[in-house]
Amino acid sequence: MKTGTTCSFEMSKELPMFGKFKSISQSGAKENMMLLGVPEAMANELAGGEIRMEFQHKGPMVRYQYHTKSQNLDIMFKWDEETCFVDPVLNETCHMVATKTGGNCVKVVTKMPHATIVANCTFNPNFVVEKCCIEGLDCMPWTVIYKRC
Repeated sequence: MKTGTTCSFEMSKELPMFGKFKSISQSGAKENMMLLGVPEAMANELAGGEIRMEFQHKGPMVRYQYHTKSQNLDIMFKWDEETCFVDPVLNETCHMVATKTGGNCVKVVTKMPHATIVANCTFNPNFVVEKCCIEGLDCMPWTVIYKRC
């Protein structure tokens, strides 16, 4: 074309956030679970075991699976839309909104009847770092580091 019109754009690589992950390190899990009302024996069991997490892209939906030795959670959701699920540990109905915040970050806000949990996941090519905080409390965050399987 000889109109002299130009355009410019910026490209950035988006890291893959879909796949299977397993925990290699976690801290603060027991303390945060006990603050949410989980009995100490169950909090010890959940905090000491391996966690497997999986994100799958299913058309406009995202499938999130979270597995430990004693609990399984399977949620289908759309980005930026509220989804309801039942927490298998506390047996409470929760409302969740997951938002992509940048090319490699996800923020999940989960509203429970007695608490709000804010989780931030940062995806790298081989690892995921998840930090969960109970909103309104000044306590150590629950931090889990996952490795891609």
